[in-house]
Formats: sequence, structure tokens, C-alpha cells
Amino acid sequence: MAPSPHKQLYNRRRWRRRSVLQRKMQPLCEACKAEGQTEIATHCHHVVEHHGNETLFWFGELRSLCLRHHLQAHGRKMREFSTEIGSDGWPVDARHSVYRTDAARREA
Repeated sequence: MAPSPHKQLYNRRRWRRRSVLQRKMQPLCEACKAEGQTEIATHCHHVVEHHGNETLFWFGELRSLCLRHHLQAHGRKMREFSTEIGSDGWPVDARHSVYRTDAARREA
């Protein structure tokens, strides 16, 4: 499947600078802050989904979010396994996705 045409906007220097500026102005995750927690923001999230509308993309309101809340905003969840690598070069956690069967990958 080909990526959406608007995905290229995220690769532009203009977006990277806007994202950095947003996180400088609001360095903490706004969703964590609302929950009474403190977490560093690592992502910028468009408050109103732009769906490729460049005006909304470049001028729409942003929120600073941590990874967990950014994934949650997009209907995804954090991985539920450790990414620690053993001395043999393989993940030590048996729940790691590398150990899933092809059928299990299709279901996930």
C-alpha cells in the first residue's frame, strides 16, 4: 500500500522546526499534565486532523504529547514487550514481535 501523499509534509524541514518550537513552548505532555502527571513531550499532535489539508497542517493548533498519548490519540497502543537484546543478539522477551508467527502478525 502506498503512503498517503500528505505524509511527505512530515519530512519537511519546516515541519521539524515547527515541531521543535511547539515542544520548546510546551515541553511537557499536555495529556499527562491533565492527569496530574509529569512527562516530557516527544511528539506534536494536530488538535484538528488535517487529512492532507495543508492550511490545517501548517497553521492548525498543535498539542505536545508523550509517545503513549500520541499513540492513544491515533488509536494505537504502546508495545507490550521489552526491547532488550540478549548476548545472542536476539530479544530476551518471548513476547517480542520477532517471535510471532505469520498468522499472529496478520491478526495484530
